[in-house]
Amino acid sequence: MKKMLLRALSALTVVSLAAVGSGCGKKVQEVTSEIVTTVSGSGGTYVSGTAGTDGIDNINSGAPSGVSTTGGFDFGGAAVTISKWDKGAEPLASSPTYKKELELISSLEKKYNCKIKFKGTGEDSLVYMKNISSTAAGKSAYADIMIMPSDTAYPSMGLKGYLAELDGIIDLSSSQWNKEASAIMVQNGKHYLAAPYSNIGSLAGGGVFFNKKLFKAAGVKTPEEYVAANNWNWNTFKEVAQKLTDASKGQYGVASVSKNYAVTFLLTSNATRSVLNNGSKHTFNLDSPAAIAAISLAGEMKNNGWITNESNVFQNGQAAMTLANWYAGEGYLNALGSDNVGFTFLPLGSNAKDYSEVYVGTGLDVVGISAFTKLDKKGLGSLLMDYTARYNWRATAAQSLEKHFGDSASLDRALKTAEYAYAKLDLQTYYLGFTDTYLWTDFGIDSKTSAQAYVASIKANCQSIIDGVWAGN
Repeated sequence: MKKMLLRALSALTVVSLAAVGSGCGKKVQEVTSEIVTTVSGSGGTYVSGTAGTDGIDNINSGAPSGVSTTGGFDFGGAAVTISKWDKGAEPLASSPTYKKELELISSLEKKYNCKIKFKGTGEDSLVYMKNISSTAAGKSAYADIMIMPSDTAYPSMGLKGYLAELDGIIDLSSSQWNKEASAIMVQNGKHYLAAPYSNIGSLAGGGVFFNKKLFKAAGVKTPEEYVAANNWNWNTFKEVAQKLTDASKGQYGVASVSKNYAVTFLLTSNATRSVLNNGSKHTFNLDSPAAIAAISLAGEMKNNGWITNESNVFQNGQAAMTLANWYAGEGYLNALGSDNVGFTFLPLGSNAKDYSEVYVGTGLDVVGISAFTKLDKKGLGSLLMDYTARYNWRATAAQSLEKHFGDSASLDRALKTAEYAYAKLDLQTYYLGFTDTYLWTDFGIDSKTSAQAYVASIKANCQSIIDGVWAGN
């Protein structure tokens, strides 16, 4: 399997480029900002706080030394609003670097003569993006600077004219930006979104959570033991699911977290996607052999009674396994006990050579500036450079993930999925209508419709939705 090496480099000085503002602002001066360390890997360079030993967990391992309080754009005391869909844009009292975070915001407010406010925290990401879009449709800014999930921001926000062009506003050559991701999101030769290097833990992928007690009681090897033996694939996955299914106890081998009988996770484990991105072409892909195989596997398991899509079955201890994203872990630990829940990789499908093909970076946090902000955009760009360059040091990758896993082996597997994703990006887009209507439904499995017949019946509608998104509709 491909192994990514992270290497600590020497201290780096990043220059935020100056520009002359207009409107309510004054002159923007050249600002030299001290960034303590960079950490590089095959996916690019991460800005970190302190140098350390090689390894994924070195990323974001220390707090910065601070930011100069002079030389910034003068906003004349105006409020600058930064938004994000969950808690994290603002200083977090639970963070071990909370004091440093407060100091950072205070320094930025002094440097730019502004009051930084935070908005949108605590909202579901889809609700958050809907609110941004509806506000922008009325030619108003939801926030001046917006942190967004890439799958719902790209390409729609740029195509609809909701974002300011970043070229000339921020220094896109700076090492604080993920250049590979930013290049993927170029539209008509322009950047409307930029991807800051952030805690690599956010790139962790989905996997198999399993109930240790049920495996022990059945005398069956756990999924992690199969992974360790390099024998965790669809065949062994089915064998384990069958052995752990006990209809007399109302116990299933696998519980799906949605109505689709884990099809989306099986697509991933077979190194395929529902939509293929090939340059400017975006094509419905559920009719590919690899996708048909994933849907058929889910149908086979449902027909044999090994999998259920009923709610909360895994949390209630009635299923041995569930395929879920890493962030579901905390809820499982609370429901079943931290000593009773394990986590490991998805089972490899026949189309996947190894896990480097399964775990790729399909989404990350991106930033943009509202096209409708009333503040000077170049001034906001300078503030954004300072804000994002220093705001990802609050936790290491392990610290950001550890509350979701009950043992070190599970945490190590989650970190490994992030490592794979960091090494290879394949940004995906959320297609409202396609995703809600088709991907989160039962794929015709309940009616025992063949996978081929089902995808043939939805292909035209899905491709129309995909084309509409890329047309800016």
